[in-house]
Amino acid sequence: MCYTFSFPMEQVRLAKFIAQTGYAARRKAEELILAGGVTVNGNPATTVTTFINPDVDRVEIFGQPCTKPEHNLYIALHKPSGYLSTTTGDSRKKVPDLLPKEATEGRRLFLVGRLDKETEGLIVLTDDGDFAQRLMHPSFEKEKEYEVIVRGRMDEKAATTLRNGVDIIVEGKPYHTYPAKVEHLTSDGKTSRFHITLGEGKKRQIRLMCAAVGHPVRYLRRVRIGSLELGDLPLGKYRLLSEQERQGLMKNAAGRLPPSFPQSFLCQKYCTFFCTALVPCSVFSLSVVCFSARFQHGMLSRTSEP
Repeated sequence: MCYTFSFPMEQVRLAKFIAQTGYAARRKAEELILAGGVTVNGNPATTVTTFINPDVDRVEIFGQPCTKPEHNLYIALHKPSGYLSTTTGDSRKKVPDLLPKEATEGRRLFLVGRLDKETEGLIVLTDDGDFAQRLMHPSFEKEKEYEVIVRGRMDEKAATTLRNGVDIIVEGKPYHTYPAKVEHLTSDGKTSRFHITLGEGKKRQIRLMCAAVGHPVRYLRRVRIGSLELGDLPLGKYRLLSEQERQGLMKNAAGRLPPSFPQSFLCQKYCTFFCTALVPCSVFSLSVVCFSARFQHGMLSRTSEP
C-alpha cells in the first residue's frame, strides 16, 4: 500500500510577486492593484492582501503578462561623475547606460543608494523590486562610507564638529545631522582628505556639512554601503554581487530574505524526499513534496536574519 502526501505550494502576496518581477516596487504594486490594473487568472484583484501561487496563477497588469525572470540581477557599479542616479528621464547620461543593453533588456532596474551627479562611487542596481524596497526602507540603517577631499586645511576642531553633528539646510528646512565618524584626516595645506561614515542620507548632506565648517567639497566618492565595499572596481565598471554580499546587505533590512539565482536554480522547483519503512505484511512508501526552493532558502538563511 502506498500513501502520498503533498503539501500545498507556497502562496505569496500578489504585490510582493509583482515587485519580484521587477515591474514595480511593492508600494507601487499595491497602488496598481487598488486601481484595478491587475488580474489573476482573468479576474480583477481588488485587495492588497490577495495571495497567489506563482507556479500556477496567471498574473496580468493592464492586459500584459507579468512573469518572474529566471533569476534576478544584483549589481555593484562604480559610478563616474556626470551620470544621473535615475533610470528614467531625458537624454542625459544615466547610471544604467553603463550596463550592457543585452543584460538589462526587458528588465526594470531599481537604484539603491543614489548619488549626486557630481559624486562618484558605489551604487547598487537590481531588477528585484522587493529587494530594492527593503534596502531603501527607513529601518535599513546601514553605514555609508565616503572618501572626501575638501578645500583648505581642515583641523581637528572642524573634524570634531562634523563628528558631533552640524546644522544645515536640507531642501529649505533646518536640520541637525546625526553624529558621524571622521577618520584618516590628512592635509597638504591647500586641500584636506578624510573618510566620513554616515548612518543617514539626506540630499547633498556631506557637501552641506563640509560647507558648514568652512571647507567646500572638491571630490566625493562612496566606498562602502554596509558590508559591501567598492574595493578595486574600476571607475565606470560593474560586477555581480555574490550571494554572501547580497545576504550581508539584507541582514538588517526589513522582511525576509528573497531568493536568488543560483540557489533556486540548484534546488530546482521542488525537493522530494522518500522514506520507506518495512513493517509486517506491508510496505509504506511516503513521498513528501516539500515547500518550494524559495521557502527552503528562507529557512536556511534564518540564522543570518535579524
